[in-house]
Amino acid sequence: MGDTGRPSGAHLAAPWSLRGSEDEVRDYIHERLYLYSKMMMIIFWILVGFVVSLYKVYPHARPEDADIIHGFAYLGLPWT
Repeated sequence: MGDTGRPSGAHLAAPWSLRGSEDEVRDYIHERLYLYSKMMMIIFWILVGFVVSLYKVYPHARPEDADIIHGFAYLGLPWT
């Protein structure tokens, strides 16, 4: 095995470990949560768009009260 320049048994510290300052840990976790929530909202709106487009292609498969559900989805749009 090659020499990595580290003593054997030495591990790299995770960004959220106690080796970083409290502010660094908080910033790292905040950045990750922001990215996670942003990706979830993007995926959610892609799914809503896909379902609405499928109902336009196959109108016979559309449930009777689909407009109510889509209305609730669109109400959440300003908060994303």
